[in-house]
Amino acid sequence: MRERRPEADAEPNWVIATGNLPDDAKERYEKAVTRLREGHPHVNWDHVKDREGVWRIIRALKTA
Repeated sequence: MRERRPEADAEPNWVIATGNLPDDAKERYEKAVTRLREGHPHVNWDHVKDREGVWRIIRALKTA
């Protein structure tokens, strides 16, 4: 998850991405992201220290 500047108040202040996924996992992932956008469009970035350039980031890494 990476911080972003929304163009309108209703837009999320974050973007999220993943690597390649099998079709069934991609479908679950997209549904989960949709729920997250609807329920939590704005992240409080105040305490996030990790950065990627000028943007703050939250990493969730899972190894197989």
